[in-house]
Amino acid sequence: HANEEAKVVRESRLHLLGYAVIAAGSVYLETMVALSFWIIPMLLTKPVHQLQNTIEHLGLTHNGDILNNTRSTRTNFFMRWLCWQMPYHTAHHSFPSVPFWKLRQLNAKIEDTCGEVHRMGWIEFQIEAVKRLMAKNEDGYPMDEVWIVPTKGGRTIKLES
Repeated sequence: HANEEAKVVRESRLHLLGYAVIAAGSVYLETMVALSFWIIPMLLTKPVHQLQNTIEHLGLTHNGDILNNTRSTRTNFFMRWLCWQMPYHTAHHSFPSVPFWKLRQLNAKIEDTCGEVHRMGWIEFQIEAVKRLMAKNEDGYPMDEVWIVPTKGGRTIKLES
């Protein structure tokens, strides 16, 4: 674990160094390019990106079974296109080398073979997550079971509140 932690720390420091070089270069060259095309767009999109990340894994097991530790998102054509088909997140994690434009077909094959994957709509997930998080203290979040599930349909039945 110490070796992995050292790698993460080193990588984080390299990222910070890269950011510092870009910032210093922008100041030196007296340009707003980095701010306009990198920092501001990142600040505007990061909150939505983080909320999207929560739907993909929060409330699922932490075991090695991809079908139980990854959730796909029920959404519309535009969002699937905008997110490069990542709403088929279970398919992406199952076979990460499959190109994004083939994730829909891969997802169909996975469901034909293994049954329905965990899938929730974005708003449905946020409501269920907030209810579940408010009902427990931090020690009560299970790491070895699914605890945020769809209220209707889906791979698992609704857990009792």
